[in-house]
Amino acid sequence: MKNYKSSVAIVALSSFALLGANAAQADVLATSVLKLDNLTFYKSGTTDVITATDFTALFYTSSADVNASLNGTLVGSDDDTASAAAIDLAPACVGDCPAITDNAFPIITSTGGAPSAHFAASDQYQAGSPIAGLGVFLGANIQSAAYVSLLGESSGTSGANNELGSDFIFSGYSGGIAAAFDLTAYVEAFATADSIFPSKAAASFSIVFTITDANQTELFKYEFAETRSNTSPLSYGDAKVFATPGSIALGFDTGDIFDAGEIYTLSARTTVNADATMVPEPGMIALLGAGLLGLGFSRKRRDA
Repeated sequence: MKNYKSSVAIVALSSFALLGANAAQADVLATSVLKLDNLTFYKSGTTDVITATDFTALFYTSSADVNASLNGTLVGSDDDTASAAAIDLAPACVGDCPAITDNAFPIITSTGGAPSAHFAASDQYQAGSPIAGLGVFLGANIQSAAYVSLLGESSGTSGANNELGSDFIFSGYSGGIAAAFDLTAYVEAFATADSIFPSKAAASFSIVFTITDANQTELFKYEFAETRSNTSPLSYGDAKVFATPGSIALGFDTGDIFDAGEIYTLSARTTVNADATMVPEPGMIALLGAGLLGLGFSRKRRDA
């Protein structure tokens, strides 16, 4: 019995000592930053800016929300307006929040090495209008960002999401609408080389414009989206990145789809997402298994 107890103590102490010696961090990072500037609507096929007086009826609504969650703790806020007034929510952050200045939208990357903070955060800002004559500056600016950075050896899941939406309900307009805007975006998913499945990092953004008629039939859709993720062992240790080369010009033209006698809804949605999950790294799991195996082997020898 004495020898068995000694064996148990030795195996257990050895396992925990090895765990301490091999407790390297398994870190993950997800970043999504989206800036859509100078969004302007023109009459289809021309350079004539659309104005509020081009419609016999025009209703405008806008909404936004930011949220961040870390290991079950959720923070966030939302707002909406029935005018072209700006929406500027304070950053949502939970964890060891870095100094994220409101409306700064920093690009947090793994370039300098593994993440250095444990947090989830998001922020947004929207102002201006793509249509002239609404009492605000012409050329809407829509900016948002989401971040998740996880450190250490404990398991955890966190996510951040930010959505901005605008709806134009109008009638008395015929022809088509063309849109032009400048896009700056950065998306990164990163997991250190010592991470194991199901540790993951994923980040994405999307820009979606849709036009429907009074019967909710979709007449037109424009979408631009990007996703980056590290979800398999082969991708660990590498940063999966999408980045625009500075600002790029994008846009669309619906063609002549409108009848002055009908009612239409033009919806614009931009979304950024960051999500990350971290599990204990291989060394911890393997050594705990070795410790338990050793205890079983010692007990078997005693019984024999």
